[in-house]
Amino acid sequence: MHVFKRWISSLLLAVTMVGLAHASPRDTPVTFEKADIRGEMRDLADLRGDLVFVNVWASWCPSCVEELPALQAFHEAHRDEGVHVWGLSMDMFRDARNLPSFIERHGVTYPVINVTPEEASRFGYVEGVPMTFVIGRDGTVDGEYLGPVSREVLETMLKSRQLD
Repeated sequence: MHVFKRWISSLLLAVTMVGLAHASPRDTPVTFEKADIRGEMRDLADLRGDLVFVNVWASWCPSCVEELPALQAFHEAHRDEGVHVWGLSMDMFRDARNLPSFIERHGVTYPVINVTPEEASRFGYVEGVPMTFVIGRDGTVDGEYLGPVSREVLETMLKSRQLD
């Protein structure tokens, strides 16, 4: 029995040490650099000190398309306040060629970047689309929201971060 307890204690210590050695994704600034659909390079590091709402979506997702006006209105209302909206489109393999005209038809002016699932996962576990991650002023993931966002949800997420 004594050997078993020592083995369990050693195992718990090893698991604890591994946990301490690997910082949580929320503790490490997200690194992301890629050209948007207009060809302009986007680097998340350039926005340190600002808030960035990163919306993972796809043009084939009805609820994703429904939230575009709310995201656009939020972008227009706060773009001069150090608050940014980025769209990460999961249309990489399906509708990538049609994405620029789709974006134009829907009046989206914030940056849209076509990504793979692996690239989107740099922000955290993408449970489905749409999903929105909030990148804090320090560059770390500060929050997430699964499902379509409304203007009210976005404003609430923003207000809670302005109080910090």
